[in-house]
This record gives sequence, C-alpha cells and structure tokens, in this order.
Amino acid sequence: RIAKAEDSARRDAFDAGASKQISELMEMAMTAEAKRDEALAEVEGAKQAAEAAKQTLAKERKRAQEAEAGRSEATAAAKAAEKRAATAEQEARMAGALASAAAADAWGV
Repeated sequence: RIAKAEDSARRDAFDAGASKQISELMEMAMTAEAKRDEALAEVEGAKQAAEAAKQTLAKERKRAQEAEAGRSEATAAAKAAEKRAATAEQEARMAGALASAAAADAWGV
C-alpha cells in the first residue's frame, strides 16, 4: 500500500508538473500568436502607406507632366507672338517707307 501511495503521489506530482508545463507552453504560444498578429498588422499598415505614397507620387508626376506641357505650350505661344510682332513691325516700317515715298512723290521731291 505504501508503495502504491508513493507511486500515486509521484504520478500526481508528475501530472501537476506536466500540467504546469503545458499551461506555460500554451501561454507562450498565445503570446507568440499575439506578437505575430501585431507584426502582421504593422506589415499591412506599411503596405497601405506604401500604396498611398505610390498614388501620391503618380499624381505628382501627372501634375509635373501637365505643367511641362503647359510650359511648352506657353513657350510656343510666346514664340509665335514674337514672330507676329516682328512681322507687324516689319510691315509698319514698310508702310512708313511707302508713306514717305508717297509724300515725297506728292511734293514732287
């Protein structure tokens, strides 16, 4: 009987130790799972931030392209206006010369 009691006590002690170890392992597993979930949430947040940055960059590139196109159009318009002004100035000189010639002709010079 004593041997049986000792054996039973050993088994109970072993079971209690094993149960405690199992509880500790379960707690460690739950902690690890929580940390994994946090890390996954951080990764997801980083992905979303990267996507937002990518979209912002695309918008900025489009604005820059539009601004460049507008600048090119403005430069072309300015060059055309300069050309028209030069032509008008030349025509005015020619008209002035013709007027002077006509005046001289009218005065008989």
